[in-house]
Amino acid sequence: MFLGAVFLGTEYARYKTEIESDLKNNSKIIVENISGALIFEDLVTANEILNTLKAKSNIIYAAVFNKEDQLFTAYKVDKDYNFVYHKSDTIYWENDSALIRTPII
Repeated sequence: MFLGAVFLGTEYARYKTEIESDLKNNSKIIVENISGALIFEDLVTANEILNTLKAKSNIIYAAVFNKEDQLFTAYKVDKDYNFVYHKSDTIYWENDSALIRTPII
């Protein structure tokens, strides 16, 4: 029983680390591609970039905020999803979801 708990604990920690790494990498890619759209307030291009997240089934929400911290645009898989906004620049876990905030400019 103890060995099983240790195994599950290490597997869970490894799983979280993989999720966090994948989320950071995807976030960096989106930031690199969307910064120009945000600077020029090009909503069409920003939405096209965010819609590429459809290829990532584990990403259910992404939002872009302007320098005044106002929502510029968002990508949502589920229209009823309630986004939890946080100002931490680290990965934040809420229930089974990982949230990351990555500065664009």
